[in-house]
Amino acid sequence: MNARRLVICAVVLTALSQAAPARVMNFESHRREPQNSFSDSPELNPSPHADVVIQGKKDPRIELWFIATYSTTNDACRARSLAMVLTGAPKVAQTIYDTVRVPAGESKFSVHIYLDRYSPGRCGWTPIIIDRAEFVPDEARGPGAMTGFVLVGDKGIGRMSFIFRCQRYSNLPGAEPSLVLRCMGIRRRESDGHEVSIDGGIIDIDAQLVPGAAVPAVPPKPGANWGKVHGA
Repeated sequence: MNARRLVICAVVLTALSQAAPARVMNFESHRREPQNSFSDSPELNPSPHADVVIQGKKDPRIELWFIATYSTTNDACRARSLAMVLTGAPKVAQTIYDTVRVPAGESKFSVHIYLDRYSPGRCGWTPIIIDRAEFVPDEARGPGAMTGFVLVGDKGIGRMSFIFRCQRYSNLPGAEPSLVLRCMGIRRRESDGHEVSIDGGIIDIDAQLVPGAAVPAVPPKPGANWGKVHGA
Protein backbone atom coordinates (compact mmCIF):
# COMPACT_ATOMS: atom_id res chain seq x y z
CA MET A 1 0.00 0.00 0.00
CA ASN A 2 1.53 3.33 -1.03
CA ALA A 3 1.93 6.37 1.21
CA ARG A 4 -1.08 8.16 -0.27
CA ARG A 5 -3.40 5.20 0.43
CA LEU A 6 -2.11 4.91 3.99
CA VAL A 7 -2.89 8.59 4.58
CA ILE A 8 -6.37 8.16 3.04
CA CYS A 9 -7.10 5.24 5.38
CA ALA A 10 -6.02 7.27 8.41
CA VAL A 11 -8.16 10.25 7.41
CA VAL A 12 -11.21 8.05 6.71
CA LEU A 13 -10.90 6.41 10.13
CA THR A 14 -10.76 9.87 11.68
CA ALA A 15 -13.94 10.86 9.83
CA LEU A 16 -15.68 7.73 11.10
CA SER A 17 -14.66 8.47 14.68
CA GLN A 18 -16.25 11.93 14.34
CA ALA A 19 -19.59 10.60 13.07
CA ALA A 20 -21.31 10.84 16.48
CA PRO A 21 -22.02 14.51 17.35
CA ALA A 22 -20.25 15.46 20.58
CA ARG A 23 -19.82 19.23 20.47
CA VAL A 24 -20.54 22.22 18.30
CA MET A 25 -17.93 22.84 15.59
CA ASN A 26 -16.70 26.38 15.01
CA PHE A 27 -16.18 27.56 11.45
CA GLU A 28 -12.49 27.85 10.52
CA SER A 29 -11.55 28.63 6.95
CA HIS A 30 -8.07 27.17 7.57
CA ARG A 31 -6.99 24.79 10.32
CA ARG A 32 -3.74 22.95 11.10
CA GLU A 33 -3.43 19.74 13.11
CA PRO A 34 -1.44 20.04 16.39
CA GLN A 35 1.39 17.81 15.10
CA ASN A 36 2.10 20.10 12.14
CA SER A 37 5.49 21.76 11.93
CA PHE A 38 5.60 25.34 10.65
CA SER A 39 8.79 24.52 8.76
CA ASP A 40 6.87 21.91 6.76
CA SER A 41 3.90 24.14 5.94
CA PRO A 42 3.00 23.95 2.24
CA GLU A 43 3.46 26.88 -0.09
CA LEU A 44 0.49 28.25 -2.00
CA ASN A 45 0.40 27.25 -5.64
CA PRO A 46 0.59 30.53 -7.63
CA SER A 47 -1.60 29.16 -10.44
CA PRO A 48 -4.02 26.46 -9.20
CA HIS A 49 -6.31 24.90 -11.80
CA ALA A 50 -7.65 21.62 -10.31
CA ASP A 51 -11.00 23.16 -9.41
CA VAL A 52 -13.83 21.17 -7.81
CA VAL A 53 -17.08 23.09 -8.26
CA ILE A 54 -19.77 22.08 -5.75
CA GLN A 55 -23.06 23.49 -6.91
CA GLY A 56 -26.79 22.99 -6.75
CA LYS A 57 -29.76 23.85 -4.62
CA LYS A 58 -30.76 23.42 -1.00
CA ASP A 59 -33.40 24.31 1.51
CA PRO A 60 -32.56 27.93 2.48
CA ARG A 61 -32.75 27.00 6.17
CA ILE A 62 -29.68 24.77 5.85
CA GLU A 63 -26.04 25.90 6.12
CA LEU A 64 -23.48 23.64 4.42
CA TRP A 65 -19.72 23.42 4.99
CA PHE A 66 -17.31 21.63 2.66
CA ILE A 67 -13.93 20.77 4.17
CA ALA A 68 -10.94 19.88 1.97
CA THR A 69 -8.25 17.81 3.69
CA TYR A 70 -4.61 18.03 2.54
CA SER A 71 -1.94 15.76 4.03
CA THR A 72 1.75 14.98 3.70
CA THR A 73 2.70 11.74 1.94
CA ASN A 74 6.47 11.77 2.56
CA ASP A 75 7.25 9.55 5.55
CA ALA A 76 10.12 11.89 6.46
CA CYS A 77 7.50 14.55 7.26
CA ARG A 78 5.48 12.46 9.70
CA ALA A 79 5.30 14.17 13.07
CA ARG A 80 3.90 14.09 16.60
CA SER A 81 2.30 16.74 18.78
CA LEU A 82 3.46 17.19 22.39
CA ALA A 83 0.41 15.25 23.60
CA MET A 84 1.27 12.40 21.22
CA VAL A 85 4.85 12.35 22.49
CA LEU A 86 3.67 12.17 26.11
CA THR A 87 1.31 9.28 25.36
CA GLY A 88 3.81 7.41 23.20
CA ALA A 89 1.66 7.68 20.06
CA PRO A 90 3.39 7.08 16.71
CA LYS A 91 4.20 9.80 14.22
CA VAL A 92 1.43 10.57 11.72
CA ALA A 93 1.01 12.61 8.55
CA GLN A 94 0.71 16.36 8.91
CA THR A 95 -2.72 17.63 7.89
CA ILE A 96 -4.49 20.90 7.14
CA TYR A 97 -8.15 21.65 6.45
CA ASP A 98 -9.62 24.40 4.27
CA THR A 99 -13.35 25.04 4.58
CA VAL A 100 -15.87 26.87 2.42
CA ARG A 101 -19.40 27.62 3.59
CA VAL A 102 -22.79 27.95 1.95
CA PRO A 103 -24.80 30.08 4.41
CA ALA A 104 -28.45 29.76 5.28
CA GLY A 105 -30.64 32.03 3.21
CA GLU A 106 -29.26 30.77 -0.09
CA SER A 107 -31.24 28.25 -2.09
CA LYS A 108 -28.91 28.06 -5.11
CA PHE A 109 -25.15 27.98 -4.66
CA SER A 110 -21.77 27.35 -6.24
CA VAL A 111 -18.48 27.09 -4.33
CA HIS A 112 -14.94 26.24 -5.43
CA ILE A 113 -12.27 24.04 -3.88
CA TYR A 114 -8.85 23.96 -5.55
CA LEU A 115 -7.26 20.56 -5.04
CA ASP A 116 -3.87 21.93 -6.11
CA ARG A 117 -4.13 24.97 -3.84
CA TYR A 118 -0.79 23.93 -2.29
CA SER A 119 2.44 22.93 -3.98
CA PRO A 120 3.55 19.38 -3.03
CA GLY A 121 7.01 20.49 -1.86
CA ARG A 122 9.38 18.05 -0.20
CA CYS A 123 6.60 16.70 2.06
CA GLY A 124 4.36 15.72 -0.84
CA TRP A 125 1.30 17.69 0.24
CA THR A 126 -1.76 16.29 -1.55
CA PRO A 127 -5.57 16.50 -1.32
CA ILE A 128 -7.09 13.43 0.31
CA ILE A 129 -10.81 13.87 0.90
CA ILE A 130 -13.61 16.44 0.91
CA ASP A 131 -15.80 16.22 4.02
CA ARG A 132 -19.04 18.02 4.70
CA ALA A 133 -21.00 19.35 7.67
CA GLU A 134 -24.51 20.72 7.87
CA PHE A 135 -26.86 22.35 10.37
CA VAL A 136 -29.86 24.67 10.67
CA PRO A 137 -28.64 27.98 12.17
CA ASP A 138 -32.08 28.77 13.60
CA GLU A 139 -31.81 25.60 15.71
CA ALA A 140 -28.09 25.13 16.43
CA ARG A 141 -24.93 27.23 16.78
CA GLY A 142 -23.07 24.93 14.41
CA PRO A 143 -22.77 21.33 13.21
CA GLY A 144 -21.91 18.56 15.64
CA ALA A 145 -19.44 16.79 13.36
CA MET A 146 -18.09 16.54 9.85
CA THR A 147 -18.87 13.52 7.68
CA GLY A 148 -16.97 11.96 4.80
CA PHE A 149 -18.28 13.17 1.43
CA VAL A 150 -16.00 12.27 -1.50
CA LEU A 151 -12.46 10.95 -1.75
CA VAL A 152 -9.91 12.54 -4.09
CA GLY A 153 -7.83 10.35 -6.39
CA ASP A 154 -6.23 9.78 -9.79
CA LYS A 155 -8.96 7.26 -10.64
CA GLY A 156 -11.78 9.60 -9.66
CA ILE A 157 -14.35 10.94 -12.10
CA GLY A 158 -14.97 14.49 -13.30
CA ARG A 159 -18.67 14.80 -12.53
CA MET A 160 -21.03 13.32 -9.95
CA SER A 161 -24.45 14.13 -8.56
CA PHE A 162 -26.08 13.58 -5.17
CA ILE A 163 -29.52 13.97 -3.65
CA PHE A 164 -29.46 14.66 0.10
CA ARG A 165 -32.46 14.23 2.35
CA CYS A 166 -31.74 15.93 5.66
CA GLN A 167 -33.45 14.80 8.84
CA ARG A 168 -33.48 16.82 12.06
CA TYR A 169 -32.77 14.86 15.24
CA SER A 170 -33.05 15.83 18.90
CA ASN A 171 -29.64 15.01 20.35
CA LEU A 172 -28.90 12.90 23.41
CA PRO A 173 -29.57 14.62 26.77
CA GLY A 174 -26.78 17.04 27.67
CA ALA A 175 -25.14 16.83 24.24
CA GLU A 176 -24.39 19.82 22.04
CA PRO A 177 -25.86 20.82 19.68
CA SER A 178 -29.29 19.91 21.08
CA LEU A 179 -30.67 19.57 17.53
CA VAL A 180 -28.62 17.72 14.91
CA LEU A 181 -29.04 17.64 11.14
CA ARG A 182 -28.02 14.46 9.34
CA CYS A 183 -28.10 14.37 5.55
CA MET A 184 -28.18 10.98 3.85
CA GLY A 185 -26.89 11.02 0.26
CA ILE A 186 -28.13 9.08 -2.74
CA ARG A 187 -26.09 9.01 -5.94
CA ARG A 188 -28.15 9.95 -8.97
CA ARG A 189 -26.11 7.49 -11.06
CA GLU A 190 -24.54 4.28 -9.78
CA SER A 191 -21.51 4.98 -11.97
CA ASP A 192 -20.79 8.20 -10.07
CA GLY A 193 -18.91 6.36 -7.32
CA HIS A 194 -17.53 8.39 -4.42
CA GLU A 195 -14.14 9.58 -5.70
CA VAL A 196 -13.63 12.84 -7.55
CA SER A 197 -10.71 13.29 -9.95
CA ILE A 198 -7.56 14.82 -8.52
CA ASP A 199 -7.64 17.08 -11.60
CA GLY A 200 -10.94 18.63 -10.44
CA GLY A 201 -14.56 18.22 -11.40
CA ILE A 202 -18.16 19.19 -10.76
CA ILE A 203 -20.38 17.88 -7.95
CA ASP A 204 -24.10 18.60 -8.23
CA ILE A 205 -26.15 18.59 -5.02
CA ASP A 206 -29.83 18.81 -4.14
CA ALA A 207 -30.20 19.05 -0.33
CA GLN A 208 -33.68 19.29 1.18
CA LEU A 209 -35.10 19.03 4.69
CA VAL A 210 -37.39 16.11 5.51
CA PRO A 211 -40.74 17.67 6.56
CA GLY A 212 -41.91 17.37 10.14
CA ALA A 213 -40.57 17.76 13.65
CA ALA A 214 -37.20 16.50 14.86
CA VAL A 215 -37.07 12.81 15.73
CA PRO A 216 -35.23 11.29 18.72
CA ALA A 217 -31.57 10.54 18.10
CA VAL A 218 -30.32 6.98 18.20
CA PRO A 219 -26.63 6.55 19.15
CA PRO A 220 -24.95 5.52 15.84
CA LYS A 221 -22.79 2.41 15.62
CA PRO A 222 -19.15 3.25 14.76
CA GLY A 223 -18.86 3.56 11.00
CA ALA A 224 -22.48 2.59 10.42
CA ASN A 225 -23.30 5.64 8.31
CA TRP A 226 -20.20 5.64 6.06
CA GLY A 227 -21.85 3.79 3.18
CA LYS A 228 -24.99 5.87 3.52
CA VAL A 229 -23.27 9.24 3.28
CA HIS A 230 -21.56 8.02 0.14
CA GLY A 231 -24.86 6.91 -1.34
CA ALA A 232 -24.18 3.18 -1.06
